[in-house]
Amino acid sequence: MNKKINSIEENLKNFIKNIDSLQTSLHLTMKLLLVSHKVNYNKLVDFLKNKTKKRNSKKPTIKCGDIPYYEKLTREIDITETSFKVVPRSTLISLISQFDAFMGSIIKIVLLRYPEILNECESNITYSSLSDFKNVNEIKNYIIEKKIASILRENHTYHFEWLEEKLKIPLRDGLSIWPTFIELTERRNLFTHCGGEISSQYITVCKKNNVPLDKKYKLGYELEVPPQYLDSAYKCLYELGVKLTHVIWRKLKLDDLDTADESLNNICYNLINRKSYSLADILLEFATNTLKKHTNKSILNCLIINKALSKKLNGNKKEAHKIINNEDWSASSNDFKLGKEVILDNNEKVFLLMKKIGKTSKFVDKASYRNWPLFREMKKNKKFQKTFKGIYKEEYELKENRLEYNIKLTVKPKKKKKPATKKVVKKIRKKKKP
Repeated sequence: MNKKINSIEENLKNFIKNIDSLQTSLHLTMKLLLVSHKVNYNKLVDFLKNKTKKRNSKKPTIKCGDIPYYEKLTREIDITETSFKVVPRSTLISLISQFDAFMGSIIKIVLLRYPEILNECESNITYSSLSDFKNVNEIKNYIIEKKIASILRENHTYHFEWLEEKLKIPLRDGLSIWPTFIELTERRNLFTHCGGEISSQYITVCKKNNVPLDKKYKLGYELEVPPQYLDSAYKCLYELGVKLTHVIWRKLKLDDLDTADESLNNICYNLINRKSYSLADILLEFATNTLKKHTNKSILNCLIINKALSKKLNGNKKEAHKIINNEDWSASSNDFKLGKEVILDNNEKVFLLMKKIGKTSKFVDKASYRNWPLFREMKKNKKFQKTFKGIYKEEYELKENRLEYNIKLTVKPKKKKKPATKKVVKKIRKKKKP
């Protein structure tokens, strides 16, 4: 395996990390906004109850001295309510921006792999500007950057058309999320340029790409970003980023297939581990059925077991058993037979295979028994724990290693100062003593 950082792999890792951070930040921000809104709303209710009076007109009146506090509360409530609309919109814009940056890196990787594409570029460099470059490589990078910028200025459909043409591979055939992707990129454009109001371009592009539109989506109608929409957008970009990377990776670097397979398996494993089963299902279906080439049978077996595992942990045992039973495991090693029996809930066979494997496995070791979601239900079994102890001569710990954060967002009350009169009295009493 090449020890150097694989640029296409690193690009995907950064993209996933960035959109994960945006999603997490949004959830935290919305929770804090909700708390702030509730606190200020309750303060306003108490204020109106205790600080206002009704006169003959039956309209509440506020004393002049209380008006600044009233205005402060209503202003903070108004800002928070506006944030409920603005923050999700900003997150959607940021998600698409991250995808655009990801696409820019993909295009650069393609240009570096096929430099002959640059021969088609019409990039003029004046004689006077040549002195700004130190060497030929700087000139080459300048031309590449200009080419990338010119491609990214076009719409998202063109980005895919360009890649399809240059790589001679179909990227959108059978891609069911394509209409979803087009709609969310067009919605981003509305928030960026039209304040979210539907334009004729939005309707035209969506219809052209078979996007199902609600009947109320007419010219001038203002779109929003509800939580379920943003969750769908995140999953769409995640899926598209992974699929696009691995199709292009296999086109550009067939000699690096082992790294590609390992990367994809790790992505799916992490999704299962954090209980994102719907995304894991989609990507494992892609990994086992859409992609035709793998390093060896072992990595394919890992993907198939994780595919069944995702279904099982999500409550679909029938489908999980079907996936396992559709495969011939007779020639597989005991490691994969163990995975098969765990999925099928054949506990006694699991314990026998654990003893056979012992400490010799390359795939199932002490850490796997403790951390692999495959054993999430099995590890509560007393006989499983006893078998583990027999192999490794140590107790099986059910507790997971976690980082605990005990942060309290509270403000300590100020200590009340004792009244000055009491101090004066004490001093006077001291003076009166003989």
